[in-house]
Amino acid sequence: MALTDDAASALAEAGRGLGGPRPPFELLTALELLVGMPFGEVGPDLGGSPGVSGVAPAAPRATAANPRRVLEEVVTEALARPPCLVQFSGGRDSSALLAIAAAVARRHGLPLPVPVTFRYRDDLSAEAEWQELVVAHVGLDEWVRIEVGSELDLVGPVARRLLGTYGFVPPAPLYTALVVFELGRGGTRMTGEGGDDLLRARRGAPFLEVRSRPAAALHPGVARGVAAAGMPRAMRRARWERRMEAELELPWVRRGARRELVARIAGDLADEPVSWRRALTRYGRNRGDWLLARNSQLLADTYDVACVDPLLHPAVVDAVGEHFAPFGVRSRTEALRALVGDLLPDRMVSRTTKASFNRSYLTDEGRAFARAWSGRGVDPDLVDPEALRDEWCSPFPSGLSFALLQAAWLADHGRTVEVAPEHTDGDRGRCR
Repeated sequence: MALTDDAASALAEAGRGLGGPRPPFELLTALELLVGMPFGEVGPDLGGSPGVSGVAPAAPRATAANPRRVLEEVVTEALARPPCLVQFSGGRDSSALLAIAAAVARRHGLPLPVPVTFRYRDDLSAEAEWQELVVAHVGLDEWVRIEVGSELDLVGPVARRLLGTYGFVPPAPLYTALVVFELGRGGTRMTGEGGDDLLRARRGAPFLEVRSRPAAALHPGVARGVAAAGMPRAMRRARWERRMEAELELPWVRRGARRELVARIAGDLADEPVSWRRALTRYGRNRGDWLLARNSQLLADTYDVACVDPLLHPAVVDAVGEHFAPFGVRSRTEALRALVGDLLPDRMVSRTTKASFNRSYLTDEGRAFARAWSGRGVDPDLVDPEALRDEWCSPFPSGLSFALLQAAWLADHGRTVEVAPEHTDGDRGRCR
C-alpha cells in the first residue's frame, strides 16, 4: 500500500506509542527557555555529531573537497534503508536534498525518496506553488501531503501526547516529527536542517570582492565591509549588541533578562572567525543543531527510524569548508547553484522568500489555551505574563515564544519543565 494511504492514520496515531523512561534529552537553560533556543557550542568531549545516525557514516576523506559527492554518499546510505522520507516544505534546503536523493536513487537503482509535506490550512506563505514546482521537476510520483489544522498546534493532540509522556522536549515544534516517524517506521527520515546556516555568507564574505577584484577595495561599501569584518572582537560584540537591541523584539522578556539574552547572542555572533574553514568547524559544534539532532533521534528510536540531516553531517560540513575556502560564499544562492544548480529550476535556487509557519503552529486551540492560562509556569522576574499572553494571541506570534507556551501548558497540568544548568561566562555558552 502506498504511504499516501497511511497519511491520515499517521497523523491520528502520532505519539501514541511513546512511553517508558524519559530518554536523556538535551535541555534548555532557564534563560534559553525564554526564547526557545540554545546558545553556544557543545564541548569536544560529547561523542558523535549532529546529522549522523547509524545509517550515515562519515564519507571517505579522499572526496572531502567535493561537497556534492559527499552529500550523495550520505544520501545513498539513507536511501539504502527504505522508506526514505524527506521532510519537504518546499524551501530551498529540503528541495536540494530531495533532488539529490532522487538523482542518487535512480543512478543506483534504489527505492525513490518519498517527500512528506504538511499542508497547513492556515498557511499564508503560498508554499504549495514552490512544492509543486520542485516535485514536478524532480519527477516523483509518490508524494505524501498531510492536510493539517489544529492537530499540530503547539498544545494540540500530537503535542499533548509528547508533553504528557516526557514533558517539554526542545525545540518546541519537535512533536511534528512524530507524524513522519509514525509513517516511516523501520526506515529513514531525512531533512534539510542546517542549510540556512551552513550555506550563508559569513564574516569573511567582504574579502571575496577584494580577492577577486583588488580595485574593489577602493569602493566605499566594500571598504566598510572589510573594516567591519576586521574589527577586534570587543568592537564586533558592541556592534552586534546595538543591532540586537534595535531589532530583537521580545516584549514578554523583562529588561534585565533581555539585556542578558542580547549579550549572549551578540557574543556568539562576535566569535565567528574570518576563516571560512574555522567558521564551519565552529558551526559543526553548534549547540542548537546538536540539540535538534539528538532529541529527534531519541524520539525516532521508538519507531525504529534513523534520522539523517545531511547538511549537518560532519563530512559534508568539512567538504563545504574546503570547497569554498578561504572566505566562503557571497550568498546562499551562490552556494546552492554550485551544489545543485543542475538539479533544480534556477528560480527555486535563487528564490528570496522564506515560509513562516508560526500561525500554523499556534491555531485557535493554542490561542484558546493562552486566553485561559493561569499565568503559572514562567518566572515573573524574567517574564511579563500578560505581555506573553498578548504575544500568543497576536495575529503573527513570534516563534521565540513557543517554548514558553508549552511550559505554561505543562504548569497548568501540574508539571514543571526540566532545565539545564546555566552556563558561566567562562564557559562562553559551551555545554559539557
